[in-house]
Amino acid sequence: MDCDDFMYYYFREFNSVNNPKKIPFIVYMSNIGLIKGGFMNWVVKATLVCPYTGTVFSTIQSVKNLQLIIWYSAVKILLPSDIISPDTKGFIVNGHFQLLELYKLDPYNDEWWEFLKSTLSCPANTVIKLETCTFPSHCHFKKCPYGCQHNNSALKK
Repeated sequence: MDCDDFMYYYFREFNSVNNPKKIPFIVYMSNIGLIKGGFMNWVVKATLVCPYTGTVFSTIQSVKNLQLIIWYSAVKILLPSDIISPDTKGFIVNGHFQLLELYKLDPYNDEWWEFLKSTLSCPANTVIKLETCTFPSHCHFKKCPYGCQHNNSALKK
């Protein structure tokens, strides 16, 4: 079993009923001995935000081309080309510590990613250089992860 197979196995275990207490992913990885300073680096390939839930989906790829879709919430979203690696207390993103609350990890699937792209209606998911958000409903992000000015009528109270 190579490194990617090993990590995929534990991603699957983390998402399954074998983790009924919903132990945070980093604690889970630490408990099974997977975190040993730079064990695994990932490159962020793409990111989509969901204004309805205030959560984020990103595709990440390992050095050996294992691709995953992660569903998470964070103060700062992961952007394409960011380098992330697990740490015992969170993640190291581009050399800086960052907390990510992971909800689910799945193997990358083109059909699933295309479905997410077509259904997540954040206007900035397709055009990142917007100055003002045009999302017509209540956005659950207090601050736009893409840096757009919120449409005041749609801003979450």
